[in-house]
Amino acid sequence: MSEDCVHRGYRVHRPGGRPDTERLFQAVVDGAIAEKVVFKNDGQTYSGLVEIEGQTYVLKVPHARNSRLSQRLMSFFRPSSAVRQMESMVQLRQLGLRTPEPVCAGERRAMGMLTDSFLLYEYAEGRKATRDDAALLTPELLRLHEMGYTRNDPHAKNYLIDDEGVVFIDATLRRPRLFRTMRLRRELIRFTSTSPTALAYIPDRITSSWAYQLARGFTGVTQWWKHTRRRLLARLKERAGGSSRRKR
Repeated sequence: MSEDCVHRGYRVHRPGGRPDTERLFQAVVDGAIAEKVVFKNDGQTYSGLVEIEGQTYVLKVPHARNSRLSQRLMSFFRPSSAVRQMESMVQLRQLGLRTPEPVCAGERRAMGMLTDSFLLYEYAEGRKATRDDAALLTPELLRLHEMGYTRNDPHAKNYLIDDEGVVFIDATLRRPRLFRTMRLRRELIRFTSTSPTALAYIPDRITSSWAYQLARGFTGVTQWWKHTRRRLLARLKERAGGSSRRKR
C-alpha cells in the first residue's frame, strides 16, 4: 500500500493503480464533497453517499474507534480500522470475492497516535441483504472460511445483493493463527444465530464436526455470561438508585 501523500496532516493509504486517488483524498480532507445520502450517523460511525467531481462514492468515518482511548493506544502498533478495512477490500478482490473498489483511506496522527481516519470507496449498486438471503450468503461465507479467513460481523446486513450475486461490505479480514478452525466455526455460528435458515446450506461435515460442536457450546456459555452480567449490572444500578433516593 502506498502512503506517500500528506495533506493537512492526513496521510493517504491507497491500494494502488488509480491515478485519481490523491485528488479524491485531498477533496475529502478539504471538505470539497457534496453529501447525497446519509446511511448511518449514530455517533459511532458516519457512513454516507457523497459526490466528488460529479462521481458518487461512499465515505465512512469510524468516529468511535477514532476517539476511543483503547483504540488510540492500539494505533501505536497497528493501522486504523479504516486502513485495515481498505486492505481487507483489496484482499477480498484478490481472493476472488466481490466487494466495492476501495479508493483510499486517510489517517491523521499526533505523536504516532491516531486522532482521525476515514475510508473512501466506490459506490456499489444493490440492495441490503436480509436473513431471507441465507441461500446466497452462506456459500460465500463458507468460501471465505475455506481460505482460512474470518470477516468479522458476518450478519446479513453486511452484504449487498445485486444481479450478479453477493457483495461483501464492512469486512475486516483476519486469518487466525491459533485455533483457526474453532474461530471459523464460531463466526459461522454467529451468522446462523441471526439467519437460522442458513443451517440448511451448511454441509453436515461441518455441523457434525467436533470443532463446530465445541464452538457452539463455547458460544452458548459466553452468551449466557453476557446476559447474566447485564442483568447483574442492571440490578446493581437499581439498588444504587434506590439507596440514593432513601438517603434524600
